[in-house]
Amino acid sequence: FAAAAVVVRTGADPQFTDCTIVDTEGSAVLAAERAQGAVRDCRLTRVGSPAVVVEERSTLRFTGTTVAESSGVGMLVASQSTPLVENCRIESPGAQGVVLMQQAEPEIRGLQIDKPAGYGVHVLERSGGTFGECTVSAPQDVGVWIADSSPAFADLCVNDAVGKAVVVTENGKVSFRELNLGRAGGTALEVRGSSVTINDGSMSGTDADGMLLLDKASLEAEDVVVSGVAGNGIRISEHSSADLRSVTVSDSGETNVLVSD
Repeated sequence: FAAAAVVVRTGADPQFTDCTIVDTEGSAVLAAERAQGAVRDCRLTRVGSPAVVVEERSTLRFTGTTVAESSGVGMLVASQSTPLVENCRIESPGAQGVVLMQQAEPEIRGLQIDKPAGYGVHVLERSGGTFGECTVSAPQDVGVWIADSSPAFADLCVNDAVGKAVVVTENGKVSFRELNLGRAGGTALEVRGSSVTINDGSMSGTDADGMLLLDKASLEAEDVVVSGVAGNGIRISEHSSADLRSVTVSDSGETNVLVSD
């Protein structure tokens, strides 16, 4: 990260508004050592990877900012940092759109991630945080991958994923409210060895199962509609369990609900 265009560290609280950073080999913005500050209505284009780094318990705020065509990850939040990301866009990153790791706890609202080369959102290493009104469009891999972490999502949309729409694994504990998954090349929601709660959701148009529970997974779902998937609407396997309330499954290519060992 030494080649970052902008570096913010302890004791600073800078304000960047309507700024442009273009064609840098390193990161555009690096915030470290409990850094503060704000980045508003800026555009970061064709920069290195990660394009934005917030680490070491930093609390930088990003509003109305666009990250476009980064060579790798669009935004990395790490080491217990708690930034606010509001009404931002990440366009065509060369890897994941957003990565949370090392117990990161951001607040992310109104984020649009378009055509990431990797996952749209990758949450790992006991990270959490909240996501509100976020959209992942046309990820070239999985839309959202969560491992050993416990984020909360409200009004998440994942569309046109080349792979699965959402995967929760490795003892993840995740809640979704208003979850909308459509047009995925794989399963809409795969839960493996983890627990997931969904309140109000829809899944449709996937090329595999709607919901797949594996390896002692646990699901609580209420007011969910699964329709028009090519595989099973809901498949519960490998000693997994599900508490389903007001769940409608229809027009599945295979079985609407399949329970097996």
